[in-house]
Amino acid sequence: MRGKQKTKETILIIDPEKPMIDLIKLTLGTEKYEYKTCQTIVTGTKHALESDFDLIITETLFPLGCGYKMIENIRKKKETPIMITSSRSQLVDKFKAINVGADDYISKPWSPEELVKVVELNIQ
Repeated sequence: MRGKQKTKETILIIDPEKPMIDLIKLTLGTEKYEYKTCQTIVTGTKHALESDFDLIITETLFPLGCGYKMIENIRKKKETPIMITSSRSQLVDKFKAINVGADDYISKPWSPEELVKVVELNIQ
């Protein structure tokens, strides 16, 4: 009789820059996590609301739309932890993120150790 295989945690990554999505996936690896990725607010919101994820990682700066508004819309319907990785590092941006429903915020460039630790803390 085979032992029950543990399922991987699922993470939705929403970032307009494909290289950043690839870097996040490379840093976190595929051993523990499975990923759904997208590059627009519309697609990100759709995936976040239609599927269940263990964590959402998103940027706030998008060419077409506001990442904060997207977070606010997701938070109205889902309790999935939301973590922001943003180029903005001012305290006012972090406060705004928390106020719209983000659970955590790390500024780019982040260290691999920081990203891994914050993801682990948010998925627990």
